[in-house]
Amino acid sequence: MRLRIFAFFSWAVVRLTFRDRVAAFFILVLPFAIITLVGTVLAPDTGRPLGIVVSDQGPWAQRLVAELSHDQVVKVQRYATLAQLDTAVREERVTAGLDVPANFDAALNGNGTANAEFVVEREELVPAAVRLAVDRDLTAITATGLAAHYDITLGKVNSATALRLATSAASTATPPVSIDQVTQPTAAALTGIAYSAPGTLVFFMFVNIVSTASGLVRIRQSGVPRRMLSTATGPWLLTLSEAAGRVLLGMIQALAIIGVGALAFHIDWGPPGLILAVALLAAVISSALALITSTVATSAQQAMVIAPAIMITTAMLGGCLWPLANEGSTLRLIGRFFPQGWAMDALLRLGVPGSGVREIATDMGALLAFAVALTLIAMPAYRRKIAVSQ
Repeated sequence: MRLRIFAFFSWAVVRLTFRDRVAAFFILVLPFAIITLVGTVLAPDTGRPLGIVVSDQGPWAQRLVAELSHDQVVKVQRYATLAQLDTAVREERVTAGLDVPANFDAALNGNGTANAEFVVEREELVPAAVRLAVDRDLTAITATGLAAHYDITLGKVNSATALRLATSAASTATPPVSIDQVTQPTAAALTGIAYSAPGTLVFFMFVNIVSTASGLVRIRQSGVPRRMLSTATGPWLLTLSEAAGRVLLGMIQALAIIGVGALAFHIDWGPPGLILAVALLAAVISSALALITSTVATSAQQAMVIAPAIMITTAMLGGCLWPLANEGSTLRLIGRFFPQGWAMDALLRLGVPGSGVREIATDMGALLAFAVALTLIAMPAYRRKIAVSQ
């Protein structure tokens, strides 16, 4: 009998929430709009070409352009002046720019130094494959030119033979290069959908569930708990049902975001079981915070103001809206005091192929500690509140 009452009250929380069109919009529609918008704004466009300005018409400079043009990763767009290249980078018509100076050949022939400049708007948004291709081809051309110069200087061969031998040696000795990411991703290394999807999941779970505290206050002030407690329903059963209903609500939202994100946006979330474990702990923490907020607030309007304000602030500090790696050490340290930061770290790490329990053990331990501590505070506090209202 008690189990049926518990299930009925828990499901009633979900049913009543989705009857509210505004709440349903915030839970099932807005997160996907945010993922799409933020992912589109932050995603690096790998289809844009690499802009190049070549001020030197010598053979080495032209060979560098030829190597980049034949590279499978890079599409080259030439510009006449550095000012035109700067404008193209600023207007994002090219993914980045390369300025080959007028003394490029002279420097390789032993006359002075030259500095080829990589022109970017935001370095973290330049695809790693493009940076690697430019570094690889520039290094190969520089090594080839210097080798030819030293052969000539030593008097071993003439310039034409030195060039031919150095070019042949460089082309046969340079192995193909591929990108192999061996480190865990940091917030600075992830952009676009890869960062906005986990951030949106954590952000909306906390904001939406904790905001239901206003409904708890409204129900308490209307006398519903008092009438329920006059029946066989005990205060602990009612408290547990309210908490479980919000956990269930959070898991429904998490499943919707994870499922649609994987199918529509091709997001690689990681191992499903571990992803759901992180979401479950986040839902338990959010549910406990909702109960605590409802006991502190004196009116539904006050809870509606307090809950979103606190959750948005802590989400910012926890890295849900932007990478914490871009912030100072003080803000990064403050972010560790909030569960959103630990949930974000866990989700980002799980997005790396091969990640498992070991990689998120610390994050899961912190989330579990938050869940246990806040639940032990929330349940007795809410139970006392409804008992007093009786």
